[in-house]
Amino acid sequence: DKGTLHRDMFLLKLEGTDKWSWSKLNPSGVKPTLRTGFSIAVGPNNRSVLFGGVHDEEQEESIEGDFFNDIYLYDLTKNRWFAGQLKG
Repeated sequence: DKGTLHRDMFLLKLEGTDKWSWSKLNPSGVKPTLRTGFSIAVGPNNRSVLFGGVHDEEQEESIEGDFFNDIYLYDLTKNRWFAGQLKG
């Protein structure tokens, strides 16, 4: 079976002390390319950091993957993606 990649993005928000709600986001900016297997971490100032991942191309008898080592930042306050830059 072939998997399906989605671009949907949702926010799970705590409302009060014991109620959660989902909302669909439609962020602007420089969005990450389609991928799976990435890591994401919550950072300070309502930002998240996304790193890496892979995009697989499946054929009948083979699979090829493009592996990523890039970084994207998501700003929840602005609902916007930014391409990250590594320095050092």
